[in-house]
Amino acid sequence: MSFMDRNSFKNIMLLGIVFLSLLGCVRSSKEGKRRIMVSIPPQQEWVKELVRDRFEVDCMIPKGVSPENYDPTTKDLLRLSSSCAYICMGELGFERVWIGRLFKQNTEMKLFYSSQGIDWIDSPSHSEGGKDPHIWTSPKQLSIIMRNTTSFLIQLDSTNADEYRKRLEIILGRIQKLDTMVSQKTMNLTSKSFAIYHPSLTYFARDYGLKQIVLEKEGKEPSALHILNIGEEMKRDSVKVFFIQQEFDDKNAELLCKECHCKIVRINPLNGDWEKEISTICNALQ
Repeated sequence: MSFMDRNSFKNIMLLGIVFLSLLGCVRSSKEGKRRIMVSIPPQQEWVKELVRDRFEVDCMIPKGVSPENYDPTTKDLLRLSSSCAYICMGELGFERVWIGRLFKQNTEMKLFYSSQGIDWIDSPSHSEGGKDPHIWTSPKQLSIIMRNTTSFLIQLDSTNADEYRKRLEIILGRIQKLDTMVSQKTMNLTSKSFAIYHPSLTYFARDYGLKQIVLEKEGKEPSALHILNIGEEMKRDSVKVFFIQQEFDDKNAELLCKECHCKIVRINPLNGDWEKEISTICNALQ
């Protein structure tokens, strides 16, 4: 779809939001359970853990789909129109393009950014002037996200504030255990560097004293020269593992790993089982 066609498509979709939101208000009251919309599957899982049966928690971006350039469907807009709130991560490509447009047309929904207080990392790979959006891949940043999310839920539903606070403490305890495990396992690594196709572990690397070597070049396929340079850097740093996400081609990664004698480990930062995913990443570094 061309740039003009894509923008025309977006404008047409936005025209229907006001009408859909009116329908959604009626639908939500009939169902009796308010809906909270979130952006990605891991976020959906931890919000569900906090609210239990107090709210329905729906995810905008389907499993297996990249949030970098996702465009919502008419069905997505209908789900959004019947939501009382949207909890954003903050810098996902989808959010940067769509959230402001959607909420200008449906001001009754509460919009909350769960990333308040995050020490952002600039990233040329994630749109011009953007920040690296993958804050949830580091337990240290996840604690901030969880506290922010709980504060918003208490504003949204103050009657059940004590429930949310108690559940938060349980989740923070699990995150602390994960943080301790990662800190211990990364402390004495023979190589503090790892390679990755798309830079989704930037905060993980920073927070635990690691170095992330990225094959992708500013969000694009790497050139032959860039691949050569990455290979040399991997050899210098004695890299043992190359992480690759499921939505990316592993051809260049396989060539590099063969040359540098390191293993490929497939990861999914959008996995709803966030504890298991972080453990997998940490164990692969050993």
